Amino acid sequence: MTAMSDLLAGIVEVMAGALLVTDAEGRFVRANAAAEQMLGIERGRIVGASYVSTPWRRLRLDGAPLPPDDHPFVTVRRTGRPVLDVQFQIERDDGSRITISVNAAPLWEGAAFAGIVAIFTDVSERRRTEERLRALTEELEREVQFRTAELLAENAERRRVQEAQAALLAENRRLVQALERQLEQVRRARRLVVEADEQLRKDIAERLHGAVQTRLLVAWHRLGQVRTLLGTDPEAAAGVLDTVRDELDRIREHDVREASHLLHPSIIRVGLVPAVRSLAARLGGPLELIVDVTEEIRRLDDPAGNAIAEPLRLAAYRILEEALSNIYRHAGASCATIRLATEGAALLVEVEDNGQGLDGGGQPGVGLASIAARVDQFGGDWSLSGVPSGGVLLRVRLPLRQSGVDGDHRAGAGAASGEQRGQGIG
Repeated sequence: MTAMSDLLAGIVEVMAGALLVTDAEGRFVRANAAAEQMLGIERGRIVGASYVSTPWRRLRLDGAPLPPDDHPFVTVRRTGRPVLDVQFQIERDDGSRITISVNAAPLWEGAAFAGIVAIFTDVSERRRTEERLRALTEELEREVQFRTAELLAENAERRRVQEAQAALLAENRRLVQALERQLEQVRRARRLVVEADEQLRKDIAERLHGAVQTRLLVAWHRLGQVRTLLGTDPEAAAGVLDTVRDELDRIREHDVREASHLLHPSIIRVGLVPAVRSLAARLGGPLELIVDVTEEIRRLDDPAGNAIAEPLRLAAYRILEEALSNIYRHAGASCATIRLATEGAALLVEVEDNGQGLDGGGQPGVGLASIAARVDQFGGDWSLSGVPSGGVLLRVRLPLRQSGVDGDHRAGAGAASGEQRGQGIG
């Protein structure tokens, strides 16, 4: 038995871990060399000391004093069971601190508690490693959170850019479609203007080939009569010759002048106001036409130094011609008012009738398209609306300052604001 005890004592002595044994009262009765080295205290000061008043200070991991009730001896004695990896700090005589992990188990003599055996392990380095690992983990988590936030922000920005690009693409498609519609309207308007021009040429040709040619043939035949009568009845020949002269004068005054006016109203060279009054007189008939001209227009349209360019005067004249023609064809009106004024830097042309309004149900033909084409040519704008009296109001604005106007000038700029087609100004 003594040999076995000596063997166990030798094993305990050479153990790498610090070993302490207490009696039932908590006094240390054995300590090996590792315990002496770990605690930095001679073995003689350890053996005989109580766990309550050890030569070293016991501290919690946060540095606060370790309460006696948390000591492994108390826990083992109270429960009668082993405890594992109870960690706390020890402050040695030289003020240095180490962190230890304690595994303790009860000792029994029969059924009586006889003390504990405890193994202390210095886990200071492990704790430092764990702290560094914890710090690195926290730093990594912060970095992950930061990068995650960055990625989320980048994704949000990417989505915003994609949404903006999609919206821009949709807007571009809408603008392209609108432009295509406007271009189609311009093409259609120009086709209709060409058709109207061809119709005008056809009307003039029919007039020259029909009534004018017939009257000229009659005059030619009568001139033949004059030739025959010259030898037999000079007085009768003179009478026939006078009749022919009167007929030729009527052809010149009426037919040739009207055909010339259809091609180009020469009075437009004098001024817009005289040309409009002449148009009203020519087209009046059963329709009462009122021409209202402001003093500003009279000043600008002074024949001595007209400030309204002739192409602009002609455009306004043709617009009024189309408007009045459509009133005759569609409105069923008894009266119409033409107003010439200025609005800002634009010539304002208005035509208002007292006809059936926009809901009359008629088919207006090429009138609006022709008006739109002429307004577009000069970069102006126009609108068509109903009036409280039941008729229709056409408003056209043409810039007064024109420089190099041509057929392609500011294509599409003259699109009507709310174009409506119906009975009235077509």
